[in-house]
Amino acid sequence: MQNPFNVTKAAHFTDKEVLEYWIDIPGGGVESLKPTGRMPMFILGGKGSGKTHLMRYFSYPLQKLRAGDPLSPGKLADDGFLGVYLRLEGLNAHRFQGKQQTEEKWETVFAYYMDIWLAQRFMVVAKDLLTMDSELARNEREICAELNGLFDEPLGAGDTFDLYTDKLKELQKELDIQINNCALTGTLDVRIEATSGRLIFDLPNAVIRRSAPLRDLLVVYLLDELEWLTETQQRYVNTLLRERRDPCSIKIGARLYGLKTHETMSAGETNREGAEFECLRLDHRMREDRQKKFKGFSQDMCSRRLAEVGFVGASGGRGQKQHLAKLFGGGKHSDFYVEETRFVHDKYRPDERSSIARLIKQLNALVERQSSNKLVREKDIPAIISAISTVEYPLLEKLNIFMLYQDWQKKRNLLESAMEIQNSYEEFVKQRPKAGRYARCYGHFAADMYAQLLRETDQKQRYLGLDRFVEMSAGLPRNLLIILKCVWQWAAFYGEEPLRNGTVSERAQISGVREASEWFYKDSQAHGPNAERARQGVDRLAEIFREIYFSDKPTECSLCAFSANLTAVQPIVRESIETACAWSSLIEIDSGQRDRNSSRVDRKFQLNPLLAPRWDLPTARRGVIPLKPEEVEALFGDVEKEKYKAVFRPRLARYEAPFFGSGRDNEKANVPDESTQCELF
Repeated sequence: MQNPFNVTKAAHFTDKEVLEYWIDIPGGGVESLKPTGRMPMFILGGKGSGKTHLMRYFSYPLQKLRAGDPLSPGKLADDGFLGVYLRLEGLNAHRFQGKQQTEEKWETVFAYYMDIWLAQRFMVVAKDLLTMDSELARNEREICAELNGLFDEPLGAGDTFDLYTDKLKELQKELDIQINNCALTGTLDVRIEATSGRLIFDLPNAVIRRSAPLRDLLVVYLLDELEWLTETQQRYVNTLLRERRDPCSIKIGARLYGLKTHETMSAGETNREGAEFECLRLDHRMREDRQKKFKGFSQDMCSRRLAEVGFVGASGGRGQKQHLAKLFGGGKHSDFYVEETRFVHDKYRPDERSSIARLIKQLNALVERQSSNKLVREKDIPAIISAISTVEYPLLEKLNIFMLYQDWQKKRNLLESAMEIQNSYEEFVKQRPKAGRYARCYGHFAADMYAQLLRETDQKQRYLGLDRFVEMSAGLPRNLLIILKCVWQWAAFYGEEPLRNGTVSERAQISGVREASEWFYKDSQAHGPNAERARQGVDRLAEIFREIYFSDKPTECSLCAFSANLTAVQPIVRESIETACAWSSLIEIDSGQRDRNSSRVDRKFQLNPLLAPRWDLPTARRGVIPLKPEEVEALFGDVEKEKYKAVFRPRLARYEAPFFGSGRDNEKANVPDESTQCELF
């Protein structure tokens, strides 16, 4: 069975595929990248955010494809720009360091090499322009004379674009021999024959100003994968950015961790956002309106792939959403989760339900150890169990128990509480009021109670439907494609035929999501000095989330985020968190979180939702827990495992019956009032 989601990297696309699979990003590609804007730009995003696809879409080969055959100077003039795309990985930048040479020498050689390399890339485009523009062809000899003069000594490369390009290749080859053999010879005997930046900016000017249709074009260097360059090498790129001149501009693509410096080689000057450059943060752009724009973008992307393999109804239009909903299911749950929890009736007798058995055990433990101020008498336990039990609705029974735990923690009489919960339950089932404690609890915690039911009954967590997959991708298109790729592979493994039957089974989706989550966990592992602390911190954070999420009395619904005052922690801890964000294991929420006891706005972070299945956590961003500085340091600092556990032991004890921390370490300043409160953001 052909997998329409098999190719997930735009770097692996042909030019034709870049065009065929193009879906305009939320906010518009032209408005976002601004190809006719002279202000240089950094295009930043996590792995798979769509940087390469976006940049290639505005490159010259794609301009030709969009225009049709042939591309005329007039059509190119209508675009207003000419895109020269290249991947900086192709420089093999690791060659330009060490080998018994000084950093200053390598800096000079790298700048010269990069100028020649970029000049060749432009000349490839220029030779193609020559075939379509008769005015340019008539001026070829004159242009070449000027191009030869761009070197400090006349190059003597001939009077055609072909000969000039060949000479540039020859110069690069000579440099390659010197650089590649430097470690063996111990020498780097390079003659610099052109002033830095002159080939990059003056060469395009010499060409396009001699053509009336082209002379107003902006030549845009689209430099992708900046992360492959060292900090020293990036200083030269920043220098080009700072000293750019017409008719050229520069757009630079980099991963979140890839931009190492804004320093330049220009007398110690540092580039500033808004002055020397602007930024397009693709992750943020994709997540700005995740409920509408990114969801629509994702549906279009999915449909485009499915249409390529002949899936009926997947080519857009009014029925697109319905076709995708049928294919992957998901959507709204049944009333009171009756259908989703039917397995409880099939697997357990009424007296075998694990949550009821656990509650009885906890009540008996309370009777044995409670003081004279009793919350429950032994003889009242059967009445309590009878009041909160509801065999017909397993999820509502879990909710009843959860509400009893809330009252238990407040030290209310449990028999009275159980009777109140029973009355509220009966009213809710019959009348479905939108207000009141029971309705609020159901609205906030129903999904969490369903997750707990699945866990208690040894069922796998359900991550189902395209909407859920979009939510898990967190604004990174490649993550969505990886999920769909894995789901499709598992459907094939199970012998399913989605293209024929129009559906993908739940088990294929569950298996595919878990595989995608494991892939992302490995792929998002950071590198560098803070990498191990960042990885360990994310692991520990997820473990704490899981402990709270599946506890007797979680105080936050759909817990997958935390807030903290990072000014109060050690610098190394902040750096570890920043590293986790740069590699997309954590996602920072720009709005932050206001501290309950002050006007301070703390920073707020969400565990990447694609990691959620690894720990059976929720993917929706709703609940948030405020962490104290010592807790943050126990997660992301150099803290041994036993000490980390000791730091969180008091907090975790507050969520578990029968004693809910026994009044120790109540931390009222950091814990919300129980009842039905779920802090949303």
